[in-house]
Amino acid sequence: MQSVDVSHLDPFKHNYYNYISKKVTVEAERLQKPFEIMMMDSYTLHKAISNETENNIQRTFLRFI
Repeated sequence: MQSVDVSHLDPFKHNYYNYISKKVTVEAERLQKPFEIMMMDSYTLHKAISNETENNIQRTFLRFI
């Protein structure tokens, strides 16, 4: 996990996605184990790891309200 301070950014002037993409380090990435459940909220930074195999990967997303 890695925190990124965005308090100085203005949403009308800055692109949050570009800013955060430049700040997140490789060490912050975490690979999920098979059948593991990961809980995230709207503030969780995440990115998908590219599939470099010939196998299909099935992911399921659930939204609890």
